[in-house]
Order: sequence, then C-alpha cells, then structure tokens
Amino acid sequence: MKAIGKALFPALVLAGCGGGGGGLDGSSGYGEVAGVVFGPDGGVVRGARVSISGLGGRSTLTNSAGQYVLRNVPAVDATVRADLTVDGVRYVGSNLARVYDRERAKSVNIAMVRASQTASLRATVLDRFGFRLENARLFAIPDDNEALSGATEVTDANGECTLRDLQAGIRYLVVAGARGYSSDSVTVTLSSGETRPLSFVLSDASDVALDPPSNVEAVSWTAPAGISRSRESLQAFRAFQRWMLAREGRRVPERTRTTLRGNPVEIDLFWDPIVDDQLFGFGVYRGTSPTGTLTSVELLRDPTASFYADNDDRLIEGRTYYYELTSLNNTYPDGSRSESAPSERVSAFTLGDLDLASPSLSPLEFRWFSGSGAERYKVYLYDRFPAIAAEPIWESGFTTGLEVGYDGPRLASGRRYYYLVLGVANGTSSRTVSDVGSFVAL
Repeated sequence: MKAIGKALFPALVLAGCGGGGGGLDGSSGYGEVAGVVFGPDGGVVRGARVSISGLGGRSTLTNSAGQYVLRNVPAVDATVRADLTVDGVRYVGSNLARVYDRERAKSVNIAMVRASQTASLRATVLDRFGFRLENARLFAIPDDNEALSGATEVTDANGECTLRDLQAGIRYLVVAGARGYSSDSVTVTLSSGETRPLSFVLSDASDVALDPPSNVEAVSWTAPAGISRSRESLQAFRAFQRWMLAREGRRVPERTRTTLRGNPVEIDLFWDPIVDDQLFGFGVYRGTSPTGTLTSVELLRDPTASFYADNDDRLIEGRTYYYELTSLNNTYPDGSRSESAPSERVSAFTLGDLDLASPSLSPLEFRWFSGSGAERYKVYLYDRFPAIAAEPIWESGFTTGLEVGYDGPRLASGRRYYYLVLGVANGTSSRTVSDVGSFVAL
C-alpha cells in the first residue's frame, strides 16, 4: 500500500465539534488548527509560514516534521494558508478548517505548489431538481493514489465555491458531496492561471452498506515544537501564553503537546483509498487497550482521504495507542447502515524527544542524546536548509549508538550544511526526529 513509501524519512508524514463562548472576531469562541504541510514532491515542508487568511497575527512555522499548530483561532470556517520562498521561488498552499470553540481541527493538511503554476476551480453544486446547495463540500486531490493531502471548500448560499492553489498540469479527482446526497465527481487537468468552472448535480443518497477501510497502518512521530527554538525560549513562550490566556479570562490548558517538554506527538493513519459515490467520510476510533471498545475521536469528512494525522494534544510519549476506522455513507448518522463495521485494529507506540548535541568538526562526527524508546538512529545531511523538495546529499547507516562519523563526499570548506537525526524503535512504526541542526564545514 502507498503508506509505506510516504511514511519513511525524509518524506516525513504528518475535524471536532463544540460550542459556546464569544470571540472578539464575531465568532463563537476560539479553537485550534493542526496539520502537516507537504511539498510538490510529497515530502514535508519545514519552516513554512502557516496563517489564517485575514488574521495576520495568527501564524506559525512548520517544524522539522512539517507539522504546525495554530492556536486562538476564531471558531469559524477559516482558510489556512502556507507560504514559503526558497531560492527565489515562492510556494503557496491553502485548505479549509472548520473550527469549533475549545476544539482542535486536526489533519488540516496543506499541499504546496509553485505560486507561478497555480490554478483554480470555480464550482457550482445543485440538487437533482436544479436547486443550488449551500454547505456542500468540494474536495480535490491529485489522482495518482500517492498524494496525502488535497484541498477542501464549502459552497456559499449560491451553491458556489472556489478552490485555489491547485497545481497546474496534473490530473485532479474532484468530488462534490453533501449529507443526504450521493456524491458527484470528475477528473480535470488545469492550466497555469486558469479558473475552471465546474458544475455538479447531486442525487439522493442511498443507505448502502460500505466495507470498512482496508490495509490500515499506524505510524507515530515525535518532533520538536518549532525550528531551532531553545528550551529556555520555549519555556518562556509557554509561560507568556498561559499568562495571556489567564489575563483574558480564558481557559488555560492543563497540558500542551505532549512529550515531557511539551513537543508534538502525532500518530498518522494510512489506508487504501475507497471510491464510492455513497461514501461520506470516515469514523476514527482510538483507545489504549488492545481489546474492548475504542472511543470515537473524529468524523473525517473527506471521501477522498486515505491519510489522517492524529495530532491531539492529549497524546503522550511512551504509550501505545490503538485505532480502528469505519466507513460512513451519505445518510450518516440517520441510516440503519450508515456506518460500516470497524477495520482491523492497529497500534502505534510513541517515542520521546530526540535532542542534538554539538557535532565534532575535525573529524566530522554527528552526536545526539537518546530519544526515549528509540533503539536505532540515522543521520541525514543536506547542502541547504531542507525546507522543500530537498534531497539529502548523504545519509548514514543505522546505528545503536549516539554518534556517527561522516564518511561521505568531501564538503566545501566554509559552507554551511544542515542535518537531521531520525530515531526508530525496532520492529515498530515508531519515529522521533530531531530539530534541524547546522554547521560550517572546515
């Protein structure tokens, strides 16, 4: 299945309900948005700026695993944008997040493309009588069975929406759907700068029994909260954040992002794509026991999905989590057969932080501190900051120690190089990755 290739380093792989409150932005409170940013090559993007459209003060940078978390986001339908310029080339991407008060919108993943090669879709969604459908969803994902992220939008009162920041020159599967309706889909290839009009007609849904997702796999990732943020500055940032929340009379989180130092723990789920015009989305269930009933943690409203990033801030290091998935049809939750039987139960064990130590430069030797639970380590070396579409110029073999000597091609004296260390647990899909380190070659 496709998960294996996408889950391996360096192409690292990384929605809820609530109510109440009253935000300063005219929203019903505040929530959070979390996800992973991917580049055109399918690898993760490090150091990209992620922000909420129209709310310039709410932004963050993706970490060494391409992950991001945006906090204090008004509880509205928000467009999340990613932006990065590398060697004079600008990359952009966007996706829709439905944010609820005191909830985290998870797996809001963003695919970035060259800004000079973007295209758009302008869609109109109708029912079988020709009436325009408000709050229908439009999904677009590259039709290559390899992409881990597409784009989503919701129709307005006129049954219209625009999907932006799509990649010109590749074929997309575009699906329109709404609760109580069968989906309609088409494949399109766009030209640079084009805005293609599309029209979809949705017939009534059928309460058909769907098969559960198959070939489900779980992979855990632990990564630093940000790029090159020291432990002292991270602690200061957390303290200031808690002080501001308390001053505003808002809830102070008891725990944030979830290793001993508060760094992200994420578990990624992969499964084989399902093509069915009655598919509404997927139910995600999680627990900490290999037997017994699991708890529902997500309704993933995306029939094109075959990847889900569980970046819940209640996940902690050093624990095994168990997952099952179900398929939901378009009558969910009202139909008697609207939810399938559960998939096979899969598990993932979470590792602790992996910190870098200063390298020795003569001879060049990479060093790090043990990541809790990790048993083997590998180093990846880059000749530029590995932000997007960066291939390592050298990688070590796996070692059980905490240092490895460089034995690759000669490095240019006076040039800065960058590196990452990956830790794994034997016989598992457990990963921990360091921050991005750098040095100037002698």
